[in-house]
Amino acid sequence: MVLSRIGRGPARVALASLLGLLPAACSKSGGTPSGPVLGDVAVYTLTTGGAVDPDGYAVSLDGGTGQAIGISGTVTFKNVATGSHQLQLSGLASNCFVAGSNPRAADLAGSGTVQATFLVHCPLGSSIAFVSRRSGDAEVWSMAPDGSGAIDLSQSGGSLDMEPAWSPFGSAIAFVSDRTGSQHIWSVGPDGSGATDLTSGSAGPDSDPRWSPDGGRIAFVSARTGDREIWVMASDGSSPFDATANSSSVDESPRWSPDGTRIAFVSDRTGSREIWVMNADGSNPVQLTDGAGADRDPRWSPDGSMIAWVSARTGSDEIWVMNADGSGAAQLTSAAGVDESPRWSPDGGAIAFVSARTGGQDVWIMGADGSGQTDLTSDGAGRDYDPEWSPDGSMIAFVSDRTGDADVWVVGADGSGPTDLTFAPGSDDAQVWQP
Repeated sequence: MVLSRIGRGPARVALASLLGLLPAACSKSGGTPSGPVLGDVAVYTLTTGGAVDPDGYAVSLDGGTGQAIGISGTVTFKNVATGSHQLQLSGLASNCFVAGSNPRAADLAGSGTVQATFLVHCPLGSSIAFVSRRSGDAEVWSMAPDGSGAIDLSQSGGSLDMEPAWSPFGSAIAFVSDRTGSQHIWSVGPDGSGATDLTSGSAGPDSDPRWSPDGGRIAFVSARTGDREIWVMASDGSSPFDATANSSSVDESPRWSPDGTRIAFVSDRTGSREIWVMNADGSNPVQLTDGAGADRDPRWSPDGSMIAWVSARTGSDEIWVMNADGSGAAQLTSAAGVDESPRWSPDGGAIAFVSARTGGQDVWIMGADGSGQTDLTSDGAGRDYDPEWSPDGSMIAFVSDRTGDADVWVVGADGSGPTDLTFAPGSDDAQVWQP
């Protein structure tokens, strides 16, 4: 045998050393790791708003030194021990805020990578777009938040212009117009310049434009193939595709998740109106609700963890919330009369909604858990509806017909200072704040 040829001295010592290494080698190849399990923590930022801070931010792990990260950037902390860690985003401009908790937990369970996304909003909020019929036809207008400086942006003359939607950075407004004879999605600059038909090749009708959080895409509803489907196109109108092409039913109300990866929508493909969600490319559609009554109007929470919606499963329309995967459904309102139009506050701590529980239709507010339900517009006259939060969360714009025709009003988030912004003749509605 070879071993019998090994004698005394250095050769025997070398053999002993070699045998001593064998347990460690075996442990590395198939046994229990001898050291701590390490993984990576990948941090992403996505910033929206008309007044973003180009200098970016800093992100720290467990109170350590902050690492620079761009306004839509990525930083990866390498070789982090498993367990719960704290991430904090700092260096935000005074007008910017993080949706959701900051700092927040990142739980690393193994040797892979855990991801965390900070959604930052830096609002400008210097204009409100709305639809006005003061000139006889419906046009898209804009005004300052105090109602001054109102201008007609669409100026189509005799056509129907409606459903304005600001781009995430406040640089353009998408809207619906039938000025060419068919109802298409158009865009226009905040000063009314550069009106462009984005769906010029469509037989239509096209409606309900919704910008992706990064401003690069627009989801909308189109009946060009015969039934109502969710379509997605680039923000310049190029590369349109039918995201719900496999459905022969009605698909509508597209709503982007705050990180832009998914779209919630309403579909009756199973025989009743339910809330669904799919990837932004149309793949992996998943049904989230399966109640007895119709479900509608899905609204993502600012951090993307929850969805509020309206359900009639208990016999009347009520506000519900659920986790983004459909679990944990909870009914927030249960008063007599219809409760609808849930709208999350920018920080996710409250929900504005419309309720007819007192006999009239008013704008109400409650905590995100349904607590503290309060009537903000208890004037006792007319209908108040369609609440929209200001970007900083201090005010709510709404529509009221208390003076005889529909006008755009604002009220403090605490119910103070209700003010009519559009007291011109003709109805005004569909108001949206500049991001």
